[in-house]
Amino acid sequence: MTSGRFSRVLLFCVGTILCLGGVLGFVPQARTLGQAPAATIAPSHGRPLVNLRSPHSLKIEYNGNADVVSALKAGATPTNLVAGDFDADGAPDLVSGYKSANGGVVTLLRGNPDAFAPKDPTLYPAAIKGNVPPTFVGTATAFAVPESPDFLAVGDFDRDGYRDLLVGTNGGGLYVLAGDGKGSLGTPRAVPLSGAVRTMDVSDGGYVAVSVEGPEGPRVAILAPSTNGLNEIGSYPTPVPATSLVWGSLGGGQDLAVGAGSNVMLIYGPLSRNPETETVTLPFAVQALAVGDYIWDRDGRQEIAVLGSDGAVRILLHGTLDTRPLTAADIPGRRAALRARPSELPSPMAMGEWTVAKQLAGAGVSLAGPASRSTFSSPRLAAASTHDLMLVDAGKNQVNLLDTSGKAANASAAIAFSGTPVAAVALPQKINAGRDLVVLTSSAIEPMVTEAAPDPTFNVTTTADEDNLGACTQDSTVTNATEAGGILSLREAVCEANNNGAATSVINLPAGTYQLTTTKSFGGKGSAASSGELQVGITAGANITISGAGQNSTIIQQTDGVDRLIEQDELVVGSIPVTLENLTLSGGICNDTSGLDCVDNGGGAVLGGAPGDNMTITNVTMSSNESNVSTTEYNTESGGALTYVGGTLNISGSTFTDNKASGYGGAIFAQVGFDSATSTDIASSFTFTNSTFTNNEALTDNIPGNIGQGGAIDFSLADDYPASITGSTPETRS
Repeated sequence: MTSGRFSRVLLFCVGTILCLGGVLGFVPQARTLGQAPAATIAPSHGRPLVNLRSPHSLKIEYNGNADVVSALKAGATPTNLVAGDFDADGAPDLVSGYKSANGGVVTLLRGNPDAFAPKDPTLYPAAIKGNVPPTFVGTATAFAVPESPDFLAVGDFDRDGYRDLLVGTNGGGLYVLAGDGKGSLGTPRAVPLSGAVRTMDVSDGGYVAVSVEGPEGPRVAILAPSTNGLNEIGSYPTPVPATSLVWGSLGGGQDLAVGAGSNVMLIYGPLSRNPETETVTLPFAVQALAVGDYIWDRDGRQEIAVLGSDGAVRILLHGTLDTRPLTAADIPGRRAALRARPSELPSPMAMGEWTVAKQLAGAGVSLAGPASRSTFSSPRLAAASTHDLMLVDAGKNQVNLLDTSGKAANASAAIAFSGTPVAAVALPQKINAGRDLVVLTSSAIEPMVTEAAPDPTFNVTTTADEDNLGACTQDSTVTNATEAGGILSLREAVCEANNNGAATSVINLPAGTYQLTTTKSFGGKGSAASSGELQVGITAGANITISGAGQNSTIIQQTDGVDRLIEQDELVVGSIPVTLENLTLSGGICNDTSGLDCVDNGGGAVLGGAPGDNMTITNVTMSSNESNVSTTEYNTESGGALTYVGGTLNISGSTFTDNKASGYGGAIFAQVGFDSATSTDIASSFTFTNSTFTNNEALTDNIPGNIGQGGAIDFSLADDYPASITGSTPETRS
């Protein structure tokens, strides 16, 4: 597939998926059953980088084959962690890996959908009061694997629509355990490789990069998923065996960074027909690599974090960044530029050289085992304008979270453990807007959990659409205030959350109908335009959740006849996660003659997406929304309910009914975004789980010569970025 290929997937019904050195010598020992592990959160000065709650050990009962469970409890050594939804219920399941006397064991602990995507709407109001269902169900199933599960990854490797488990062994083989979509795993099947595995990483689309050492010399093999399993589609020699691999968007679409000795090798577009490579030589060996947005810039480019053999973290920058702050004059057309993708992309070499941009404070970090995403990654837990970094430091028995922006009140957060931390993984957001950080240590076979809790929280008390506090003015300093008598409107709460900047905010909406009657309102500090919509997220690093009391009881309606209801990241600064849950959005009309950002976009109810943006929609009804175009320009006014271009979109348990688009996607239009400044695709993924589509229409009246496409959903994909639909009902018409 060429990097310039642009494919369109049109969905009218949905049912299943569419489409450094070497390893350190330290070997942790499993605890004796009955010992109680301990953990302590390091104190912070002022506002913490991450608002961590007290860690606790999970209480787990193990079932499965009796011999496998016995091997697990008889001194098995913890090795790794990974999370994925193996039963398509909207809740992440946890897989833990252990080395045993006869090979290895993996355990699958089912996530609790009541904590993430509950069917009972009364659980949301209870969560507001602190009564959050447990993250996991409490019973895990143990499965035997032939060798030590040093590496774990999740993906649909056989293209049947269900999550599978990939297990790799440092110095051994690679195995796939097929998922059945019901929370169980099949017998391990070896993936043919001409050599021993040294490390691996998996892209969001299920493509595997694996470092292999064998008769052909050290190399990185690229494996593609198919109905026949994983097949090798490419191979790249490395100067020494690679000890760290990570997928990212580094200049050529879906790219790969390879840490091998003192080299970082870049493989641009390894899934394309014309991949390119270059190598950056560093004055130190590479322990581990991570990819993220570690330096804010106008284009949301990703950088590479390198953990060196000296234990220090350095940030590698590609070319030159435009770090000028955005102004109101820059905003028009930024969203339109996200959709203006040419048929062919230029060489990533034209972006310039890779250089060391900065070194983070602290050094001496050592990993407990081979590098993977569970030992060095960017979980995005920190309240900061750039992505954070998580390091599992075996030398100090700590898990460290580092700020990369240099602007946070605290440069780091840490959790110290009585045993050696082996792996850590951050889970998606729960219904209370908190996220769990799960850590596996040498002290127990059961993982430990701490919650990263939101701060601040806004409790709306009136259905009136007002801003008597002045929270929505462009220079507002109102961050956490209420009117006399504790009155707080939805619009005021959104603007106050925006004014808090890089913070994790939750807005709780009790039952009621919230009609948006204000026609011209800014979104608070830094907002560039006024309209009748709610501008959710102005500053990079802002994480905002709007949580209702029920799809049929908390209703947000637009009344001005020209605007949508919600726009995520109005300035298109990137890195703004937004969550909408347990409510109804209706009556939005994106009219291109007067609605904000409607001339080049759609989204009758919601518009979002930009580099690094995330949107999670859980238990939401979008009904009777419309994108209405009056021009003949191709592809305008798409997404009757929702338009999303670039970034990550996850929808579960939601309903889309009676929405209309005069362009594409009667309910939803989703497209891989394009960064015109660097001529690269924006890393994107779209996931839909257990949702319903009814009476949505893509109309054609105002687009001469074009056909309305995607009655329910219209995807425009590129470079094999993933899109999946599971457990959802087909589009129906009354």
